[in-house]
Parts: sequence; structure tokens; C-alpha cells
Amino acid sequence: TAPAFEAYMNANQAISAATTTKVAYNAIVFDTTSEFDTTNNRFQPSVAGYYQINTSLYVSGNPRAFIRLYKNGATFKYGPDVDCGTGQIRIIAASWLVYLNGTTDYVELYTWRTTVGNLLGANTQYSLFSGFLVQQT
Repeated sequence: TAPAFEAYMNANQAISAATTTKVAYNAIVFDTTSEFDTTNNRFQPSVAGYYQINTSLYVSGNPRAFIRLYKNGATFKYGPDVDCGTGQIRIIAASWLVYLNGTTDYVELYTWRTTVGNLLGANTQYSLFSGFLVQQT
């Protein structure tokens, strides 16, 4: 079975202004190889290869916000920079193709926003984090 997972937030998450914050993807829709860690909110596969990593965040309030993909604890890629507009709720999404070595590499997602507010969770239709093996190496 090839590694594949989908996780979501099982509750809303408060986000501080101008602070990079790890997104609490702490519930599983599926995880074919049990390699998504809901305690640390990260994916660490045991198979080396290229992985398609996808995310979406349901953002409330009126922030300017963006997504960061962290690899091994450091910023690896930036997602879109979205201005949500006054009183609007927006879903911001990003996808990346990432090489993970199958031993020590892991990925996790962070967000940053200009104002205090929430990421909306508690539903498998809102803020999601998923990935799957595209090609084994």
C-alpha cells in the first residue's frame, strides 16, 4: 500500500496576529500506512519518494493570510498570500510536489495572518491537509 493520508482540524483554531502558527490538523479521514501524527500534526512517511502535498485553510475575519509548508521543522515553501477582505471568509489552498527520504523527513503546515482570528475546523469539508506518494525512489 502506498502512503496516502487526509487529515483535518476537529475544532476551530485561534490564530494570533503577525505570528507564524502551526495548523492543528489533528483528526484523520484516512491514513493508509498510519504515518500521519495527529499529536504533532505532521506527516512522516517510511517510503522514500516524491509526494503530492495539498492543503486548504478556511479563514475567518479580514486578514491578509498565507500558508507555509515546513519540511523538517523549517520553512520549505510558501503558499498563496491572500487578502480576505472585510467581513469575508475565504478558503486558501496550496499544493506542492516534495521529496521525502522515507526515514527522517517530515512535513507540517503553518499559517500567518495580519489580524487575530480563527481557522475554521470541526468538519472534513473545511481546513484539510492531504498527501500521497507520486513516485517511489
